[in-house]
Amino acid sequence: MVTKDETAVELREELLDRVRQVVQLVWPSSDAPIHDIDVVPGAAGTSVSVTYGGNLDLSNDTISMVWQALRTKLGIPDLILKAQRIIPPAAAKVPGDPAQGQKLVKQR
Repeated sequence: MVTKDETAVELREELLDRVRQVVQLVWPSSDAPIHDIDVVPGAAGTSVSVTYGGNLDLSNDTISMVWQALRTKLGIPDLILKAQRIIPPAAAKVPGDPAQGQKLVKQR
């Protein structure tokens, strides 16, 4: 017997697998290796969070390209994409940097 909770978990996992496939097709992996992908379906839309590494934040154009590809290939027009670069602790320590320890979240 399948419960509603098990079905919801299975549906979320299926969606996460589909999202991962699309992200891996269009993501500029050599410049910004993916650390993690998460999907949260909600009343306001489906939210996709991608954390990535790299020396630089991805440009707004790159984030928009990934966002458009996800919306189109998944057929989810109200998709929300959150892309966040994870700065390694050693690289984050810049003396006198007021932004030290802050995380940049680009949302589309």
